Amino acid sequence: MISRGLDATMRLTGVAAGVGIGFAVYDNTARNIETSVLTKVVAPLSGASDLIRLPGPHVLVVSRKAAPFVATVTPSCSALGAVLAFLAVAALLLRGPLRRRVIGFLLAAGLCLVANLLRIAIALAIGAHYGRHDMVTFHDWFGTGIGMVALFGGFVLLLRALLPPMRDLVDMPQQRTRSRLFATVSGPRTEQLHEESKSR
Repeated sequence: MISRGLDATMRLTGVAAGVGIGFAVYDNTARNIETSVLTKVVAPLSGASDLIRLPGPHVLVVSRKAAPFVATVTPSCSALGAVLAFLAVAALLLRGPLRRRVIGFLLAAGLCLVANLLRIAIALAIGAHYGRHDMVTFHDWFGTGIGMVALFGGFVLLLRALLPPMRDLVDMPQQRTRSRLFATVSGPRTEQLHEESKSR
């Protein structure tokens, strides 16, 4: 029988290995997809229309107030790491019904993906309007904050999906207290009758 300590160690090792292998395999693919979405869908909506997609995860930004420059979606800018981390945590670390874990993962990953695309789109829009320096300033300061908030929000959504409905949490202590009090006052036989009446 595996001890709890060994079980926890194996699960953590599985999370780290899964995220590392997944990132190494799908990094380029994920960044290319994100770059395509940015240039075709998200960036035009944010006002960054002066963008030209280059091969790979690169975008030529034609600034209106500065020289054109190339922006690259680096591995740290991609949402792949967060998505893989949520997937590994939901699959290996958290316990609960599979359906709730899947829902929690989809909510957390969806939030991180949308927030990351919007973060990069806003940065590109700033670069197209004001130049590379302002884009990097937004990306390093405000963009990092947006990413951290999205990561924390995703983790909250993942955990919230595993919790039972709020009414069950409210009723649970009352039901336990009522059952214990009933058993203490009336004895085992009455407790058995009480459970049978509840099942009916």
